[in-house]
Amino acid sequence: MGMWRKWACVLCICGSRVGTAWSFDQVIACPPTVCAVGSEYQIMVPVRKNSLMWCEIDGRKFYDESNGILRSDTTVHRIRVPQAVLDKARGYKLCCRVVTERKAYFSKTEPVVSRQYKFRPIAPDAESIRIYHLADAHSMIESPVKAAGYWGDKLDLLVMNGDMMEDCSRMELIAAPYQISGQVTGGEIPVICSRGNHDLRGVLAEHYADVTPTDNGNTYYSFRLGPIWGLVLDCGEDKMDDHKEYGYTVCCSEFRARQTEFLEKLVTQPETEFGADGVRFKVIINHVPFCVVYEPPFNIETDTYRKWCRLLREHVKPDVMLCGHEHQLRVIRPGGEGDDNGTPCPVVVGSKPDRRNKLFTGAALEWKKNGRVGVWFTDQDRKVVGQDQL
Repeated sequence: MGMWRKWACVLCICGSRVGTAWSFDQVIACPPTVCAVGSEYQIMVPVRKNSLMWCEIDGRKFYDESNGILRSDTTVHRIRVPQAVLDKARGYKLCCRVVTERKAYFSKTEPVVSRQYKFRPIAPDAESIRIYHLADAHSMIESPVKAAGYWGDKLDLLVMNGDMMEDCSRMELIAAPYQISGQVTGGEIPVICSRGNHDLRGVLAEHYADVTPTDNGNTYYSFRLGPIWGLVLDCGEDKMDDHKEYGYTVCCSEFRARQTEFLEKLVTQPETEFGADGVRFKVIINHVPFCVVYEPPFNIETDTYRKWCRLLREHVKPDVMLCGHEHQLRVIRPGGEGDDNGTPCPVVVGSKPDRRNKLFTGAALEWKKNGRVGVWFTDQDRKVVGQDQL
């Protein structure tokens, strides 16, 4: 039995269905999440049952497969689709086939069930783009979903910026972010996902990359959506690797060093990245605001983070950075309070969870074609509790 199936009992439907086909809603745990990574979409689909999955777009099929083998031993399917294909079609049909028994010969499967989804890409000539930023939900679902409903059906992009679950100790915790994004987007608009420090914790953390959007397994990558160029970074844990809390189970310092190399290479390729034709809005997405130097034991990697800030400031010149982690709402401006490492742009720290009372406040942003960015901090009742202009 695979690791994910072993730990996914909460998602499974128990009991026999001999002679009766499974319906689409009985297989799919929640609506899909269409994540942007590089120049592709990764359609992430949590399921309740061992199944084979693919999507159909204009007669083409895109499978969740491994070197020609359709995957079934997973609780979250990943289907890679070129952005240009889905953007043009503006819709996709999600198909799945339950696997009753997978064998070396004559595997037993059930009839295909499917559902058609609309898709609304971000237009290259968009006059404005409405974004909602979530982080630090820590396995809450209802209140973050309500907060992210601020823009209603005018939402263009959802950002889930780390610590969306409390940890990776159980599969139902890992699936929680997709419950949020599935309810908010219905699989019809793009989503950006990043990793937070709590996502590195728990017995399943080493398998996190298997069930989340990555660039060849890396949780840091650039992406393009219409006039948006974006960069997802990953600070890893928030204390040094030898901190007793981790019990020698992390090697984040080396992980950050690889990202430094990634950034050094990226800034030499502006024509295919942040300086490409049509780029008019540049955003950095990272769970931890690495422009801030925190009190011990959280005052880590100062030289590394200062280098990240410098590379971004001197070359990329981003418009805004979106962060969580602090469980508060504020905007850090270059040279202002909180800018200890030389931030390359205004930093919106936009998540304030109240787990005791099951309340949540996130950040709604609107980018205008004239370059202005409005920020509204909104709660689960869609009430504005603070705002700013960048």
